[in-house]
Amino acid sequence: MSLKKIKEIMLMYLNEQIENKKENFRETFEDNKEAVEYLEYVCETIESNLVENYSINYDDDEEKINEIIYKYMINVIVDNNGNKTPPVIFEEDPNVTNLLGNIEYENHNNVYVSDVSLIKAGSLIKANGGCLIIRVNNLLNNLQSYYYLKKVLITEKIDLDYNKGYFELLALSGLKPKPIGVKQKVILIGDYETYDLLYTHDEDFRKIFKMRTEYKTVMEIDKNIKGSLVNEVNRFCAENNIKPLSNGAIKEIAKVLSRKAENKNKIFFDDYDLTNLILLANDRVLQQGKETIDDDDIIEVAYKKELIEEEILKTYKEKKMLISVSGSRVGQINGLSVIDTGYVSFGKPLKITCTCYKGDGHIIDTQRESNLSGRIHNKAISILRGFMSSLNGGYRKLPVDFHISFEQLYGIVDGDSASVAEVVCMISSLTKLPIKQNIAVTGSINQFGEVQPIGGVNEKIEGFFSVCKEVNTIEGKGVLIPASNKDDLVLCKEVEDAILQGKFKLYTMENIDDALQVLLDYKDPTLEKILKVIDKESKKYIEKPKTPKAGARKVNPENNKVED
Repeated sequence: MSLKKIKEIMLMYLNEQIENKKENFRETFEDNKEAVEYLEYVCETIESNLVENYSINYDDDEEKINEIIYKYMINVIVDNNGNKTPPVIFEEDPNVTNLLGNIEYENHNNVYVSDVSLIKAGSLIKANGGCLIIRVNNLLNNLQSYYYLKKVLITEKIDLDYNKGYFELLALSGLKPKPIGVKQKVILIGDYETYDLLYTHDEDFRKIFKMRTEYKTVMEIDKNIKGSLVNEVNRFCAENNIKPLSNGAIKEIAKVLSRKAENKNKIFFDDYDLTNLILLANDRVLQQGKETIDDDDIIEVAYKKELIEEEILKTYKEKKMLISVSGSRVGQINGLSVIDTGYVSFGKPLKITCTCYKGDGHIIDTQRESNLSGRIHNKAISILRGFMSSLNGGYRKLPVDFHISFEQLYGIVDGDSASVAEVVCMISSLTKLPIKQNIAVTGSINQFGEVQPIGGVNEKIEGFFSVCKEVNTIEGKGVLIPASNKDDLVLCKEVEDAILQGKFKLYTMENIDDALQVLLDYKDPTLEKILKVIDKESKKYIEKPKTPKAGARKVNPENNKVED
C-alpha cells in the first residue's frame, strides 16, 4: 500500500474520531462563536499536520507527533472555577511582573525560546472578576507598575508583550498572545497626603479612582470599642503563642493607645502598634521567666527611654545645656519643645530669653534673623506683635523693641506653642518683674490674649519632669498648659503618681491673665496691675521735651522768624 493511500485512510480515521469532540465543543460553547471557530481550527490543523508529517518511520513520527500536539497544549494560568466568591488578591510587591504576569524564556543551545507553558499570570489576571488590593506607596516605588496599572484599568486589557524588547534580539522562538480582557475592582490603600498629591497632579487618577473611603483610626472609647480591643488582644495572643495578659496589662495597653490618639477619651486603633507592644512585652516576660504579662511589663516597653533622650538629659545634668528650675529671673522663662525622630518622640525644655531697649515696638526674633525659623513660627511672631501693641489700648506704640532668643537651639524652630512663653518673657523684660523658674509653660496665643491648644502635651510635661529630676528635684516643680489640653493628658505612671502625691503640679490657663498669675513672681500679678506697671515703665523710655531756658529765643513755625 502506498504512503499516499495510508495518509488518506489516516485522514478519514482522524476525522471520525475528532468529529465527536467537535460536537461537544459546539454544544459547550454554543453562545461563543469565536471559541467554536478557534477549536475547530485547532482540530483541523492537528489533523492535517499529523497526516502531512506521517512517514511510516515510527521513531521519527513519534517525535514529530509530540511537537505537533505540544503546540496546542493548554496552560491554565488561573482557575477560579472552585471559588464560590469573587477572588480577592492582596499584592504585597506590585512590580510589573507581579501585576501583569510574564512570558518566560528558556535557553536551549544558547537560543532563547518560549512556549505557552511559560506564560505566568499576574495579580491583575488572578483577580479578574474580583478585587485587587495594593498599598499605594509600594505601587509608586515602581513607577512602571503605576503606568501599566492605569493602562490596564483604562483599556481593560493586559498585553503580555510589554517585556518583549528584552529578549526579541536573542529569541528565535517566541509567542504573540492576544491581549487578555480583564475587569476587576482595584483598591489602593494610602494616606491623605498621597491621595491629595495624585488627585491634584494626575488627571488619570481622578478618572480611574472615583470613589474614596476613609478609615477612622482614632475612635471614641465606648463598650463596643473596649470589647473589640479585648477580643483583638486575645485573638493575637492565641494565634502567636503569647503569654496571657492580666487585666492591668490590658488597661495599660488601652492607655498607650489613648496616648497615641492624644486624648484620654479616645484610642488610636492600629494593628501594628498594638501587636508590636504585646510582642515586646512578651519578650520581656520570657526573659524574666514569668507566666503572665502584667501592667509593669507594658509600662516598661511603652515608656522606655531611648539612648538619644538619655544623652540629652545628661547635657542638662552636666550643665552643658543651661536651665534654671528654681528661683525667679527677669526676662527668662522655661519653654517646652518636642523632639520627634520618627521612631521616638520626647519633650525637651528650653530657655527662652528676652531683652528690651528703646525702640518702636518691634519684635526682633533671633531665630528669624538667622533664617532658623519656619513659617508658622514667623506667623506667631506677627501675632505677638499685634497682641503687645494692644496692651496700651493701641493708641500709641510701645517705646521699646524686644529681642527674643531661644537659647542653645541651633536647628529650625517652627510652630506657635511657645507664644505664651514669649509674651510673658517680653512683659517680664519690660516691667522688670521676675518669672518663676520652677514652672515651665507651653501654649499658643491669639491677638486677643486667648490661649489655644497645642500638640505633644504629654511629652512636654514628661520632658520637664525628667530634667527637674535630673538636675534638681521634682518637689515644687510644675508645668502650665492650655485648659483646652486637659482631655489630652495621658501621662506615664511615674509622672501621674508624682502629681497625685502633690510633688509635681499641673496648672491650666485660658488666657494671658491666667498665665501671668501663675508665672510672675509678683504680689498681685493680674493683667490689670501688670498694665499699670507697663505704663509706668514705658514712660521711662519716652524722652521728655526740653524746657527752654529763660530769655532764650524761639522760632515761630508759621513764619520761621526768631522771636524773643
